[in-house]
Amino acid sequence: VGEAVDVFLRGVVVLQGHVDVRAHAGEGHPRVEAQVEELGGCHGHVRAADALLVRRQAEAWHKAVGRLVERALLLQAAAQAKIAVSDDEVRDQVRRHMARLRIQDEQQLSDLLESQGTSLASLREDYHARLMINRFLDQTVRPPPPPSPEEVLRYYAEHVQEFTTPQEVQLRQIVLEKARFPSRADAEAALRGLWTDLKSGTDFGELARKHSHSPSAEQGGLFPYQAVSSLRQDLQDTIRDALQGLSARESPSVDETLAVQETPEAFFILRIDGVQQGHPAPPAEVQAQILDQIQQADTQRRRDRVVQLLRKRAYLWTAGEPPTSRASP
Repeated sequence: VGEAVDVFLRGVVVLQGHVDVRAHAGEGHPRVEAQVEELGGCHGHVRAADALLVRRQAEAWHKAVGRLVERALLLQAAAQAKIAVSDDEVRDQVRRHMARLRIQDEQQLSDLLESQGTSLASLREDYHARLMINRFLDQTVRPPPPPSPEEVLRYYAEHVQEFTTPQEVQLRQIVLEKARFPSRADAEAALRGLWTDLKSGTDFGELARKHSHSPSAEQGGLFPYQAVSSLRQDLQDTIRDALQGLSARESPSVDETLAVQETPEAFFILRIDGVQQGHPAPPAEVQAQILDQIQQADTQRRRDRVVQLLRKRAYLWTAGEPPTSRASP
């Protein structure tokens, strides 16, 4: 890829290898098909998963090459526009970089970068390039006009999920730590006994205070409301399954919803005590956020058009295809 950029700066880009990834496994790049054939003897779903991995690697490579080409095009245009960046500006960026990493001096930074396979000189070059590109785009791309009230409402309607508070649940739990029992079988027997008590109507909070090994036992195992999306993935799945079963019942009662989880360390009995459904914020409350998102998206589209124009004016050649005889108009 580095050679490709070097060649581009002389007027032509030679991308090493033709990446033409199809939408389905087995229809894509010849390398993908070859990888699939090499998986002979495996089950079909394993072969498909490996082919998907190869395809995604090819897509990632293709995107990386595209970003390098875009960077080279913008740097070339910035140089032609005589965009200047001072050494002081680069040093300021490096100091900010050090502050983010909580590094005191450049020697520490240099040692860290070398351990990562790069160098302080490369970091400076990268910041110099970023400053040039951003300054060129700031000068080239006109700021977008403010969106109209109609555009704001349309954007809100199309992205309402972004402005919706997440679903929250209030949980109770009883934790049985396996290490506190002579054996796993004994812990499982205690779990079955508690489950029977709960199903027969014994108060969950009372059992939690007596038997749970969790700090929440004093509160009857009760937790404050939490967003479902903030919980562990396995717990999210358990809660969503329980809520789905609850909604399918004719006379649902949240406080009857029970589930059991097991980890290497403990058994958990969970109960959903309450559910707060997510709701969208009123447009007036998120108007500033909407305006910012619309203008950012508009600015990015304008920048993308600049890059597309630069691509049309450049000689680009992908290996395996004949080079263009002249730049596109």
